Amino acid sequence: MNGFIAYAFKNSAKGNKILCPFKKCANLFWREACDVREHLICDGFLNGYTTWNFHGEGSSSNVNPRSSDGVVPIEEAEDDEISELLRDLAGGLDDGGDFEDNSSDEQPSQDLQALQKLVEANSQELYPTCKKYKKLRFLIRFLQTKLLGGWTDRSFDMLLDLLNDALPEGSTLPRNFHESKKLIKSIGLGYISIHACENDCILYWKEHKDSNSCPKCEVSRWKSVRKSLDGKHVYKVPKKVLRYFPIKRCLQRLFLS
Repeated sequence: MNGFIAYAFKNSAKGNKILCPFKKCANLFWREACDVREHLICDGFLNGYTTWNFHGEGSSSNVNPRSSDGVVPIEEAEDDEISELLRDLAGGLDDGGDFEDNSSDEQPSQDLQALQKLVEANSQELYPTCKKYKKLRFLIRFLQTKLLGGWTDRSFDMLLDLLNDALPEGSTLPRNFHESKKLIKSIGLGYISIHACENDCILYWKEHKDSNSCPKCEVSRWKSVRKSLDGKHVYKVPKKVLRYFPIKRCLQRLFLS
């Protein structure tokens, strides 16, 4: 611990503070040496934080990460971008450009808890001894491939089953698409689905929320309607869907930047 604190203040301090790797601070908040020491003695380091990339270890390594033409490898650039994204998501930037935890509550907020899970996933190996991919970066690339390839949720689940079976014991991959989406949603990339008329007459929203057909062109809202085998549930598939990305969080982050 003493070695870490000395190294961190030498390589990554802002004034008299460093990012605290305590389990709840999760490298999101800047603390003074006495606070960092107390946190680490009482509760220990964030699980999986063995490479001190938030505290100068990556940039001060003896191994030059750049190629002969001075370009940073894609893998390292992506890791840096994800780390910066997580720090940006922490919000709470003050005028000095520091992350400050102004909360007086002992229990962290839901947003902070979700962010701590992302930070932990960003430091977890995909499987024991895996050096190329961390859990979060692999999952982001995997979901991007699903989107670009037009995979169905079922095909994604089947491939996850196969990968979990093939990878060594201790794999940190989620079990299905729902778990993957739940983790990534903490980044704030979620959206609201609003059904729309096939001919773009209306949105099935507000006063039209429960309508089954368009009041203007009278076209049905649904592509298909079927019951479950036990008859207890009805599954309806809309003909057209608008995906709305709420602007509030976007504006908050622009303001904090």
